[in-house]
Amino acid sequence: MKYKMHDVEVDGQREINNCDPEDEHLLVCEFRLLDDDDNVIFEGRCEYLGTQDQDDAFEPLDWGEQDSGCTQMEFRYSSNEPWEAL
Repeated sequence: MKYKMHDVEVDGQREINNCDPEDEHLLVCEFRLLDDDDNVIFEGRCEYLGTQDQDDAFEPLDWGEQDSGCTQMEFRYSSNEPWEAL
């Protein structure tokens, strides 16, 4: 799955990019990764989750778990929508 995210703890200075620049228009979903205290650790954008299999949909969380101990992934397709757990 294509995604792009940044670390909110260091003011977005650390970016993890799994998307080529020409594919950034495909990043239609906002997501955020949280730790077990519900602190937001990463924020980003990814491809439409409805077309991803389970392994691909959780790819950002799998990475965040190994790197920063993230335990939850929430998503939404519009900033007007509430966050939903994946």
